[in-house]
Amino acid sequence: MGGLLSLAFAAGMVAPVNPCGFALLPAWISQTLGDADASPVPVRLLRALRSGIALAIGFAGTLAAAGLLVSAGARGLIQAAPKLGLAVGVLLVLLGLWMLAGRQPPGCWSSGSATPSPPCRAPSE
Repeated sequence: MGGLLSLAFAAGMVAPVNPCGFALLPAWISQTLGDADASPVPVRLLRALRSGIALAIGFAGTLAAAGLLVSAGARGLIQAAPKLGLAVGVLLVLLGLWMLAGRQPPGCWSSGSATPSPPCRAPSE
């Protein structure tokens, strides 16, 4: 588990300098500090510091929440994978046998219609 935690930590440290975020960072900083504002420099710097802290907390919180969701979902998916694989395999075998018997897959016929619906039509029709 230590290796996965290290990988997650490293990915989180690199995330702010991804191509999208890194390209927008100068624009965000210049907008936050803004020369058009008539406020004194210390006021603008304090505002920028508050904005930066809010940005960092938001970024870290979003990434942490996404990481927890993915971790929880991945663990459940990994545990369920053998059962899901078996269920999908059995379903495909049954569908294959159904089609070998000369029948159309369920859902390929419009309700009350003698012609197949568009996704199930043969190319020559």
